[in-house]
Amino acid sequence: MEDLDRKLATVSRLIDWGLLEQHLGHHFKHESAPPLRLMMGLLYLKTMNNISYEETVEKWDSSVYWQRFCGTDNVDSELLIRPSTLSIWTREIGDKGFYWMRKAVTVPFHNETIH
Repeated sequence: MEDLDRKLATVSRLIDWGLLEQHLGHHFKHESAPPLRLMMGLLYLKTMNNISYEETVEKWDSSVYWQRFCGTDNVDSELLIRPSTLSIWTREIGDKGFYWMRKAVTVPFHNETIH
């Protein structure tokens, strides 16, 4: 499992979270909105693992490594994330959101390699 933690930490460093905040942060300013890092992290994990919203939420709920990747060291009991939550936020950010998610991934091949 330490290998998974190392890989997710590497991927996390390759994402420009500030760029996402700059371009998508306005979607997450509502009082009831979940944290941007959490939603974007879950959407990255869903995409990287080619799994459903249900599987993404289940894995995040049970994996400290996934929680850490999403900026939550342990699941906050007040954070109620359901598969429908991911679906709603996927629609909320739309195609432009996924454009910025792709742009936010930087791969410095000369510095790090993901195995």
